[in-house]
Amino acid sequence: MAEYNNNLGFEASQKSRKLWRSIIKEHTPFGEFDLPPLFKKVAPSITFFLFGVFLILILEGYATFGVALNEGVTIWIILILIIVDFAFAYFPHWKIDAAVNQCRNEKFIADKIVEFKPLDDTEDFEALRRRANAHSSNMEAEIKRMKKNQKALYSFLIISAAVKLYFFFQTYPFFDTYQAYVVIIAYVLGAVLHILCTGHVINYYVRFRRSLATDKSTFNRTRGGTNASIHDESLINSKEKLTTVASSAHNQKIIVKADGTFYFDSTGILFDEELNELISKQSTYLARISVAVYGKKLQMQKLGGVQI
Repeated sequence: MAEYNNNLGFEASQKSRKLWRSIIKEHTPFGEFDLPPLFKKVAPSITFFLFGVFLILILEGYATFGVALNEGVTIWIILILIIVDFAFAYFPHWKIDAAVNQCRNEKFIADKIVEFKPLDDTEDFEALRRRANAHSSNMEAEIKRMKKNQKALYSFLIISAAVKLYFFFQTYPFFDTYQAYVVIIAYVLGAVLHILCTGHVINYYVRFRRSLATDKSTFNRTRGGTNASIHDESLINSKEKLTTVASSAHNQKIIVKADGTFYFDSTGILFDEELNELISKQSTYLARISVAVYGKKLQMQKLGGVQI
C-alpha cells in the first residue's frame, strides 16, 4: 500500500488515517466472512473517476462556451452553477463516507464478538450478546439513514442541471437541433458523472493525498521525530488457542506471552492484507474469528477507538 510504508518507519497522522476512511477501496470477500475494508488499497476505479471529472469539464465547458455563448445565452449564472456543482457533488461525501465505513466495521465486530468466549467470564455472556446485537442493529440503521441522506443531497445536482437548461432554453427556444442535444446531454451527463465520480476524487486526490504529503514532509523534516511508526501490543481477549505467526509484509505478528495470553505485536498500521494473512494461518474457525475481531479493533484504535 503505497500511501503508508511501515518499512520506512513512517506512519500517517490520525487526521490522514481518518480521511482514509472516506476513500473508496477494493472490497474482496475473504474466507468464511466478509471483512469490511478499512486500511486497504484504494479501488482501481479511482482512475476512471478522475477521468470522469475531466470529462465533466470538457462536456460542460463545450456546452457553455462552444454552444451557449455562441447562441447569445447569458452564461454567468451557468458558470456559477458549474463551479458550485463541485461543492454539491462533494457535500454528500463529506463525513458520510467515513461514517458509513466506521459503522460497517463496528457492525462486523458486534456481529462476531459473541461467537467466542472472552478470557474474563465474569460478565454475563447473554448481556454481552444483547448489547452487541443492539449495537449491530443501531449501526445497520445508521448506515441506511446516512445512505438515504446521501441520495437526497444528490438532488441538488439534478436541480442545478435543470436550472442550467432553463437559462439556456430561455434564450434559445429550439429543442430539435444539434445545439439543444449537445447542451442537454452535457449538463445531464455532467450531473450523473458528478454523482458517480467527483466526491471520490476530491476525497482521495485533494483531501487525503494533500494531508499525507504534509505528514511525509513533517516526517522528513524532523528526521522521523514526528509521524514515526509506533510499536503496539494489543491483547486478543479470547480463550481460543491461536497460532503464533508473523505477516510476511511488515512487522505485524501474533505472539504468546508467558501467561499463555495472545497479543498482536504490531508496528505502525495493521493493513487489511496483513490482517487477512494472520487470520488465514489460524487452524480453527473460532480462532480466525478471534483474530479478525481483535484485528479490526486494533485498526479502529488507530482511528480514535471503537464503540464496542
